[in-house]
Amino acid sequence: MLKVFCAPVRYTQGPHATEPLGAEIRTLGLEGPAFLVAGSGAIRQLSETWSKTFAAVKMSDAVFPFSSECTVAEIRLLRCTT
Repeated sequence: MLKVFCAPVRYTQGPHATEPLGAEIRTLGLEGPAFLVAGSGAIRQLSETWSKTFAAVKMSDAVFPFSSECTVAEIRLLRCTT
């Protein structure tokens, strides 16, 4: 049986990698709005950075708090949000 792994064309990681996120999204030719799915820790640590990076490229963004458990109920919540 074949196993297929799909990955993004670009993958960025490292210290402060989220700071240029808005510009990276623009580089891909996307206009937004950006929809972020994140856990409470990431939201607490990065919400200010997200606000700045998207404001810098004049892109709106929305954050969906993810409970850290991929359940049918969580997916339904996400579908209702989008």
